[in-house]
Amino acid sequence: MAIAVRRNADSFFGGSKAGQPWRPADAACHLVAYGRRLRDSIMVGRSALMRVIIIGAVIGGPMALGLGIVVVARAEKDRVRSDARVLIADVRMREAEVTGVLLALDRMQSSPCTQADLGHLRTMVIGSTIIQDIVRRDHGRLACSAVYGVTDINIPVLATPGFALNAEQTIWRYATLPTVPGHSFIIVGHRDAFVIVRPAPTPPELAPDTLSLSRFFINRSSHQRVWFAGPPVNVPDALLEDGRSFWHDGSYAAVACATDNMMCLVLQAPWAAMLHRNATPFEIFALAGGLTGSAASLGLLTWLNRRRSILRRLQLAVLNGELVLHYQPIMDAKTEQVVGAEALMRWPAKSGTAIGPDEFIPLAEDAGIISDITCFAIRRVGEELGPLLRLNPDFTVSVNIVADDLGDRRFHAALATHISGAGIPPCQIALELTERRSAEVEAANVAINQLRRAGYKIYIDDFGTGFSSLTYLSDLSVDAIKLDKSFTSTVNTEMVRARLVPAILEMAKDIGVPVIVEGVETDYQAAYFRTYGVLCMQGWLFAKPMPAADLLRSVSPKARASSGPVG
Repeated sequence: MAIAVRRNADSFFGGSKAGQPWRPADAACHLVAYGRRLRDSIMVGRSALMRVIIIGAVIGGPMALGLGIVVVARAEKDRVRSDARVLIADVRMREAEVTGVLLALDRMQSSPCTQADLGHLRTMVIGSTIIQDIVRRDHGRLACSAVYGVTDINIPVLATPGFALNAEQTIWRYATLPTVPGHSFIIVGHRDAFVIVRPAPTPPELAPDTLSLSRFFINRSSHQRVWFAGPPVNVPDALLEDGRSFWHDGSYAAVACATDNMMCLVLQAPWAAMLHRNATPFEIFALAGGLTGSAASLGLLTWLNRRRSILRRLQLAVLNGELVLHYQPIMDAKTEQVVGAEALMRWPAKSGTAIGPDEFIPLAEDAGIISDITCFAIRRVGEELGPLLRLNPDFTVSVNIVADDLGDRRFHAALATHISGAGIPPCQIALELTERRSAEVEAANVAINQLRRAGYKIYIDDFGTGFSSLTYLSDLSVDAIKLDKSFTSTVNTEMVRARLVPAILEMAKDIGVPVIVEGVETDYQAAYFRTYGVLCMQGWLFAKPMPAADLLRSVSPKARASSGPVG
């Protein structure tokens, strides 16, 4: 099916007014408009176009959603770890304050429960934001406290201590005292005193459905754990180290510990809560992915249809004789006289942007019409330069061919008709074989030898960029190699290829294969290759590709006077 494609389609994202933020709806509208323009500019049905858009959206949406989940999950994990560090900073402050009180109790010289002692206790309680009371005990009785003074109250038997910090300090969790009925506290027992600590308040951002906070004490040597706030987290001790994070029961958990690594917390964020909290970003990711996938599909469709359009136009150009040859002179390296030329195919643009040979030649190879172009080139060489070649036996014209041409009867017929049949000596025609696929080149060795026996010269074009190497050049029986311009441009640089150039030239000399250097653009490059004995060069330093008439004017006056008109 012939398909004509508009060459420069507008971007489907563009067009929002200056100063206005981008919205997904804007992109959707532009995508629809772009699809309509594409439908109008290519001959495909509405249903086919919709299938392309839907397939792109189905592929792009889930891919972008997956990417969004990865991005959001990473951000959520960073947030949980950051929140855990903030919370443990408060724990460390509380720990430091309690430690300060305990040290002060050890330094006190006054007798327990005296007025001096009570004064010191009250000073510590008043100056603290977390200590509810400090109690002196005497054989199971409450002797005095900072809040109630001297009293005589039996202390209820506390449950078995939840956690022993050391031989002199013990911690109870959720303990109650008769002095403050109805409330539970954390009690730190230190020798003959109790330090009653208010539990840390739950941060307001820790909603049960979004974050879960657990606090615990852990003895690293005995592996004893006491959870005194939040649900227990049953994981190995190795995971309950400061800075660790892990997945546990569908939640992402981050661990942070105080300075002694005994008091720690675990902050958990359920994965379901993460997904729910980021529903809107996920929707944006999915929408953007769907739009991008649809746009990519439309772009691919445009490219494919443009490729088909170029191929169809190329076929018509070959049939209508619209292609032309330009010739780049090949110079004698010593005399800088024109001794030959390379025929280069050009496709003049009647409208729109010109299409270069780097685009249409590979397309012709893939479509199987490259031999038509090769035969066209041979015919034009015979027509345009036949008189020059017949009168100047030392002049050589090279024509680019591919391995497929060697097995094509039309190619051999074109040589017989437009070269030898037109009175042009075959020795003045060089066939430049492009070395893209070495296996085909080697398989065509029989055809190469046949052409050489007929008098044609065989060059290996763009040497060094494809599959060929000097190790099998002798087997292919070629007359010269053309060093690709990508090597020429590296001369006098630090590039790796620059170090390969002398090796290639020396090896070619050793096996007796002449070298023609392509892409010479500077005097330094020309002088460099002359030092290695290179006989021929071509490049913009000497001349650019030119029409046949201009080439004829650049050769000797004798040949030009006798060449006759260029057809």
